[in-house]
Amino acid sequence: MEEDKIKSMTYSWHVPYHIVMGEVYAKFLNGLKEKKILGNVCPKCKGLHVPAKPFCDLCFEANTDWVETDGSATLMSFAVCYVPFPGLPAPPSLTGIIKVGDSITNLLHNLSVPFEDPKELEDKLKIGMKLKPVWKEERTGDMFDIAYFEPA
Repeated sequence: MEEDKIKSMTYSWHVPYHIVMGEVYAKFLNGLKEKKILGNVCPKCKGLHVPAKPFCDLCFEANTDWVETDGSATLMSFAVCYVPFPGLPAPPSLTGIIKVGDSITNLLHNLSVPFEDPKELEDKLKIGMKLKPVWKEERTGDMFDIAYFEPA
């Protein structure tokens, strides 16, 4: 009986799209271009939203007040990816769920920590560790104007 051969196939996943950001998210992104992490605050519950949102996640009130955060952040969760993936840095790549300041929302972004051996990564990242943004030199007004977050 012949052995079955492993079959492999190559696929490409390129999905171009256009999206209208709206006034609130546009203001948030324009802040990033100026190296500012802006958030907005619910007038009812006083919850801070980073990234900024038109409406409060908790009470659905329109978020009207804007604040500039100092950029300090906390690592809420993370993933280490050991395989190449489009749009991510070369493996091992680090992605974190990050809470900026006292925000009641989180953002997803790249992380960077120094390491010698990839096996060290999961020991170097700790839930609750303090982070700070590292800005790109040239910014265009999008989420990746922050190159990544690193330990503070």
